[in-house]
Amino acid sequence: LVLTMLLAELAPYISRRGDGSGQELFSWYHRQFWVAAEEHLFGGSEQQSEGFVSSQARHQQLADLFAGKWAGVAKPYSAW
Repeated sequence: LVLTMLLAELAPYISRRGDGSGQELFSWYHRQFWVAAEEHLFGGSEQQSEGFVSSQARHQQLADLFAGKWAGVAKPYSAW
């Protein structure tokens, strides 16, 4: 239900396409969403100092999260 509501709200901003396997692939319709996400997650291309996190480090953090490393443990960072 929540996913359905979220997709309904984001419909004007999402592009849907098939990947050839019968699955549907969702991506952002406008380039500005990609740029904003990169700046938020990686600190932007011009911000190479304190707030910068490499894509490899962010990938490792996500891998740890999905592997359950952070289950029941205080997270070292906040999404906001």
